[in-house]
Amino acid sequence: MSLRVCVLGPVAVAPLTKFLFVGDRVRAESSDANYGAPVVALVAGLLQQGCHVTVITHRRGHPAATFAGPSLRFIQVSSRASARSQALDGWAAERHQMTAAVRDSGAQIVHAHWTYEWALAGLKTSAPLVITVHDSPTEVWRHHNFDAYRTLRLVLATRVRAAE
Repeated sequence: MSLRVCVLGPVAVAPLTKFLFVGDRVRAESSDANYGAPVVALVAGLLQQGCHVTVITHRRGHPAATFAGPSLRFIQVSSRASARSQALDGWAAERHQMTAAVRDSGAQIVHAHWTYEWALAGLKTSAPLVITVHDSPTEVWRHHNFDAYRTLRLVLATRVRAAE
């Protein structure tokens, strides 16, 4: 039996098309996004090692979508179009959906990327959790001239740190 891993983070499905069934591959190739290189690399490596991987993400303003392959399930939960509404409640709707998807995945381990909504969603599950920090929220906040959006992102990261 192979390891079942759930990966949470900002990632597009297009770079993972070679791991999908043909019908889903066609849908994924029509995606207009190509981001999340660190997450894509991890997922590809896990799949090549024989793991079963569920990727869970959200993309602002996009509806829910699911893609599948022999050992890959890619779940994009629905995400609100308004950055303001997301920020004001700390991405609560997106986090709630991602947490439910993690619980439904049957993952033996969860790997969340970035210390924002993805890590907070992972923390709400009972599965063992690894969090990869890709940036320093404090430095990002400082370099963005203390703007409101980055302040709210810093608050999310602080909540993750406090939960450790």
